[in-house]
Amino acid sequence: MDHLSELFLKLKLGVEETKGLDLGDVDTAINALQSNNEEFDETTIENILKSVVALLEIDEPESKAKVLMLIAEIAKSEETRVPCVKAGLIATILSNLESEDPNIVLQSLRAIGNISYDNELAKSALAEHKGAEKIVKKLGVLEKSFDENSDNKLELAACGSMLNVASDDEALTRRSSVIWSSIIFVGLCETESP
Repeated sequence: MDHLSELFLKLKLGVEETKGLDLGDVDTAINALQSNNEEFDETTIENILKSVVALLEIDEPESKAKVLMLIAEIAKSEETRVPCVKAGLIATILSNLESEDPNIVLQSLRAIGNISYDNELAKSALAEHKGAEKIVKKLGVLEKSFDENSDNKLELAACGSMLNVASDDEALTRRSSVIWSSIIFVGLCETESP
């Protein structure tokens, strides 16, 4: 068992024992994922995703956001994207788009965007669960609450996610582009006003 599998198993066992997530261990796993320059083998991916599925049961907002961040980092590697879909992560991640916690929404959007990048199976799963519509809806909500003084991470993540999801769907790309253009226009108009 390699180092990453061991880290994720430790996270899973910690949650099973304490019903809580050790955020320090999560940060260690995120750092290990970010510094991993090697391809994942099938066994490692399987072990990691079994742990991640168990971790998604956590309800505490900060921990939930960290688990979603882990998924976003895992899905940066091409060889992990299809297994993420096969593990059933799409529906669970989409359910988090309605959260009131902006970090949960941000990490959900990142995870969806990364999983769906150049991944037809993910796009099919997203279509089955009306994922693109949910992201466009979230873009519309974000448009209404746009704040030129914020870092706009949510808006950027939503657009990036939508671009990955809709890359082969002209209608969805147009619809999300219109919403994003109006966000930019509102921001520019507010900047120009006295």
